[in-house]
Amino acid sequence: MIELSIVIPVYNEEKNIGRLIGECQTYFDRTGRGYELILVDDGSEDRSSEKIRELCSEKVHLVTLDRNRGKGCAVRRGVLASRGRMVFYTDSDLAYGLDVILKMAEILEDGADLILGSRNLQSGGYGDYPFIRTLASRIYSWIITTVSGADYDTQCGIKGFRKDCAARLFEQVQTEGYAFDLEVILLAEKAGMTIREYPVTILQQGDSSVNLLRSSASMLRDVTRIRKRISRMP
Repeated sequence: MIELSIVIPVYNEEKNIGRLIGECQTYFDRTGRGYELILVDDGSEDRSSEKIRELCSEKVHLVTLDRNRGKGCAVRRGVLASRGRMVFYTDSDLAYGLDVILKMAEILEDGADLILGSRNLQSGGYGDYPFIRTLASRIYSWIITTVSGADYDTQCGIKGFRKDCAARLFEQVQTEGYAFDLEVILLAEKAGMTIREYPVTILQQGDSSVNLLRSSASMLRDVTRIRKRISRMP
């Protein structure tokens, strides 16, 4: 039985695919829990898909998008393709490590519908994050809380769901960009699902090409649209 589905969106990660898959397999094989690893290639321009395909197995699967659609679209496709009793998504740099997934899974097994990683529940949650990326995260959080009222670390890159809840939510998600996390959470609140948070710390980080001004403007547009859409839902 597949207990855990781990969805990881990738974009131009050809050089890191072997390490990523190897690290995940080594860790989850040791746990003895049934799992599957779903890597979603978001229209990479390098050989990411080919590299993943070479390493596919009973436990490692590839989902490909025909072009670069955005993290929200990639995660949605991966979640809807998952078969595990619980489904998580995290970033390709495994920023929060893998131990945290099993700890968050315990909270789902204890009755939560969603478990959200949060960097704000303990001091030092951002680890050695560069100033510009910490600033971007803080600005995104401020925009989201101010416009939507959702007081969560919505942009934290690790979240888990009971599979039935994940399927129900991601069938409704329309946002293809980074604000999709907010849409998921607001949909869950609208449905009366049980949402819990778990403190996480950034342990490692990949490269970022964030454009603070452009990304913040895009985030504001998406958050406003999401709030209006969900507020009109019955």
